[in-house]
Amino acid sequence: MIKKCIINALIVLYVVSGLWNTEIVASTQNDKISVEQFGKITMLESGRKKPVDTYARNKLMQFSGRQKSNGVHALDWFAKVLFDPVKAENDQIFLINNPDVADALGIPPRAKRRYTFSELHNASEKLSTLSENVLKKDPNEWSSFEKEIVLTWKNFRDYLFLRSFFSFLEPDNQLQITDSLLSIHLGLPYNKPLSYLNLLYKGSKLAKPMQEIAHKTIDSLTNYDLSVIRLTKRMYGLENSIGNPEPHIIPVFDDRDNEHWFSLWGLLNRDRTDAMNAKTVNLLIAMRECYILGNQRGFDDAIQQYRDLVTTIFSEEKLTISDPRCELIYNKLNPFLFSRILYGLAALFALLTVSSLWSRAYHISLALCLIGLLLHTTGLLMRMLIMSHPPVTNLYETFVFTAWALVLLGIILEWIRFRELGIITASITGFLFLHIAARYARDGDTMGMLSAILDSSFWLTSHIVTIALGYAGFVAAGLIGHIYLIKKVFTKTEIGRMQLMARAVYGIFVFGFIFTIIGTLLGGMWADQAWGRFWGWDPKENGALLIIIWGLIVLHLYHGRLTKDSGLAIGAVVGVILVMCTWIGVNLLGVGLHSYGFSGTGAGAFFIYMGVEIVFLFVSGTVLLVKNERLTISGKSNSKEL
Repeated sequence: MIKKCIINALIVLYVVSGLWNTEIVASTQNDKISVEQFGKITMLESGRKKPVDTYARNKLMQFSGRQKSNGVHALDWFAKVLFDPVKAENDQIFLINNPDVADALGIPPRAKRRYTFSELHNASEKLSTLSENVLKKDPNEWSSFEKEIVLTWKNFRDYLFLRSFFSFLEPDNQLQITDSLLSIHLGLPYNKPLSYLNLLYKGSKLAKPMQEIAHKTIDSLTNYDLSVIRLTKRMYGLENSIGNPEPHIIPVFDDRDNEHWFSLWGLLNRDRTDAMNAKTVNLLIAMRECYILGNQRGFDDAIQQYRDLVTTIFSEEKLTISDPRCELIYNKLNPFLFSRILYGLAALFALLTVSSLWSRAYHISLALCLIGLLLHTTGLLMRMLIMSHPPVTNLYETFVFTAWALVLLGIILEWIRFRELGIITASITGFLFLHIAARYARDGDTMGMLSAILDSSFWLTSHIVTIALGYAGFVAAGLIGHIYLIKKVFTKTEIGRMQLMARAVYGIFVFGFIFTIIGTLLGGMWADQAWGRFWGWDPKENGALLIIIWGLIVLHLYHGRLTKDSGLAIGAVVGVILVMCTWIGVNLLGVGLHSYGFSGTGAGAFFIYMGVEIVFLFVSGTVLLVKNERLTISGKSNSKEL
C-alpha cells in the first residue's frame, strides 16, 4: 500500500509541477516586455508594505474576480495600466454580476459578465448619477442592483486613479492656451494640449497674472485673463480630484523622521516642481519611457536603481525595508489554489472508490490529499512568516485554517482505520472551505494589517485558533453525520460499517465540543482584558454559547440512551448549521464588537445552504420516524432508528 501511495504521489507531483510551471511562465509572459522585476518593488497599502506583485493581484481580483485577464498575468496587466493606459482601455476586466446594471448603463450584457474601461467611461455620467442616488440611502436598505451599482462605481473610480499615475506627463485637452500673448509670456505653444507638468513649471509666471485678476471685476476680464483662469482652474481641479491616490510607491521621511508614502501625484501636490528633482520620481519616469519603448535592459536597470535607492533611504534612517522574496514566492506558488484543485480531484477519486468503479482510485485520492495538505501547510507557514502573526486573523484566514484542520482530521481518521471515510471528509471539506475562502479573497488584501483588538499574539493564538479547531470538529462530525443519514435512509449498509461511522461522528463531535468550550473561555478572558468584561452577549459570543449548549444536549441525550446513532448524526448536522450561523450568519448582521469579521460576501449562498440543510433534515428525520413507527408496530422497539 505504501509503495502504491508513493508511486501515485510522484505522478501527482509531476502534474502539479506542470501546473505550477504554467503559472510561473504566465507571470513573465508579455509580447513586448517582461515586468517580473517591477513586481519586486516595495509599496505601501493600508498600512502594510508589500511587493507591487501582490498589489497587482489584489487589484485585478477586486475588479475582475480573477488573477488573470484574458490569459494575461495580473502584473502584466497592472504595468500596462500604469505605464501605457491607452492600450488597456479595451481589456474586459470589470466584473458586473447583475445584467440589469449593464443594461441600466446602456452596455450590452455579456455572458462572461466582464466589461472594458472604454464601455464604463462612455457610461460614466449615468454610473455617477446612479451611484450618487444610491449613496443617499441607508446601506442596509440597498437592493442587490444598488449594491452592484456602488461596487461598479467604486471599481471604476479606483481604476481611474491607477491609470492617472503618470497622467501629469500626458497632454490634456482642457489645458490649452487660448490667448497668444499668454502663450508668448509662458513660452508654451498656442492652442495645443499641454501636460500638467508643463504648466507646473510655469507656476511662478501664472502667479502674477492671478494676483492681478483678483483685483479685477468680471466685466474687465480680458481673453488673456480668462485663459489664465481656465488653466489654473483645471490645474487646481486635477490636484484636488486626484490628491494622493494609490499606489503609494515613493517613501519620504520628513524633518522629524516620520515615514510617509506618496504616489507621483501626491508628491507633486506636496513639493510642486521640487518633486521633479527627486531621484525616485525620475527613475519611475525612466521606467515608463523604457516600458513604452520596449527597452528591457533600461527598464530592469531603472527598477534595480529604484530598489537600491529605497533601501538607501531607509538605511539612512537606520531602518530596514522588508525583503519581498518570501511573499513573491508565495504569490507564484499560489498554494491554496493548487491545494483546492488537489482536494477537488481527491474528492472525485474518493467517490470512485466508494462506488467501487476503480480499485486504484483510493491510493490516488490519498496521495492527492497528502500533497494538498503539504501545499496547504506550506501556504499557512509562509503567511505566518510574511505577516509575523498566527495563522488566523481575519475571516479569510479562518476558512483557510479550518480547511487545513479538517483535512488533517480526515487524514487522522484514515490513519486509524476509518477507511475511505477519512479521505472523503478531508477532500470534500478541504475543497469546499478553500473555495469559500477564495470568494472572500475578492474583498481585498487577505494579508492586511491587524485590527487593534487583534494585535495580541498570545490571545490571538489561544482564542481564535482554538475556536477554529472547535468549528473544524463540528463541521467534520456534521459531514460524517450527513453520510451516515444518507446511508441509513437510502441504502442498506452493513451494521458494522454504520457503527464505525457513528463512532467517528461521536469522537470528532466531542473533539469539536471540547475545543469550542476552551476557545470560548479563552475568548472571555481576552474580552475581560480588552473590553473590561468577560461576557457581553455579543452575537458571536451568543453563537458560541448556543453551539456549546447544543453540544451538551446532544451528548447528554446520547449518553443517557435517549437517542441512538441516528439521533447523534442528526445532532451533528444541526451542530454544523449552528456553526455556520455563528461563523458566517452573524457577519451578515454587521453588529457587535467582532467587527473584524463583518462581510456581506456569500449571503445568497449562505441562505441557500440553510434551506438545503433544513430540507435534508426534514426528509431524513421524517423517513427515520416512519421507520420507527413501523418497528414499534412490529414490536421491534430495540431496533428503533432514533
